[in-house]
Amino acid sequence: MQRDDDFDKKMLLAAIIGLLIALFATAGESQAPKRPDESELRARAIIARHDSASGRIGGRSSHRFSHMLVELGSPAMKATTETWTMVPNRVLTRTTMPGSGTVEIGYNGSVGWSNSPFTGPVLLEGEQLKQLAKQAEGRGPMEMSFKVLSAGARTSVEGRDVMPVIYEDDKGNAGTLYFDAKTGVLSAMRVGNSVKADSAMLLVFSDYKRIDGELFAMTTTAKGPGPTIVSRTTLVDHKPIDTAFFEPPSAVQALLKRP
Repeated sequence: MQRDDDFDKKMLLAAIIGLLIALFATAGESQAPKRPDESELRARAIIARHDSASGRIGGRSSHRFSHMLVELGSPAMKATTETWTMVPNRVLTRTTMPGSGTVEIGYNGSVGWSNSPFTGPVLLEGEQLKQLAKQAEGRGPMEMSFKVLSAGARTSVEGRDVMPVIYEDDKGNAGTLYFDAKTGVLSAMRVGNSVKADSAMLLVFSDYKRIDGELFAMTTTAKGPGPTIVSRTTLVDHKPIDTAFFEPPSAVQALLKRP
């Protein structure tokens, strides 16, 4: 029975990390090669309208520091995630699950690491480090770089009238952003190739609130695959953070000293 519980916790943690990656991807600036395509131009206009409504010029926050506290839960498990960012390229994320400990992922501008009860301290290298650096530069856990953007036909998602924007990144990952037709803000996001519906995750954003001039979705619901996860943002602030806060913990620093 204990083995099953541990497995469920690990599976939920994986789902939570996937949710966070998708959730914060929308906070970064989408950068794609210019293409003289009318559908892409319409898609960019839809995104620009969202940026204007959310108070983020070019899709980026005007604040140098950011601190967010998010409570995540499913019928089986709960977790708390706290994220700090600092311009230009520092990020620290801690996810704590009751009874399972804390998973930490950080980048201080040059060194990336993770630390969890399942793996212990790990120095990130290669593609993992490269992706983490992009996330840090994007003011969130991930900055998505779109290779393809196109506007879809007006439709309805979760009972809302929305304008879809289909995207594909440089690794072939695809999905759809759904923007509220009335307000222009992001209403939902499908992560995954729509052709494989069983592998796609739908994120539904609601309870928008303006904090320090910027609009935040205070509730995000992630639906399938796996358990439905509801995240509620309980804190957002932009108070100064000391640079030393982003330095690796002692267990990671010990790895840096190894020959």
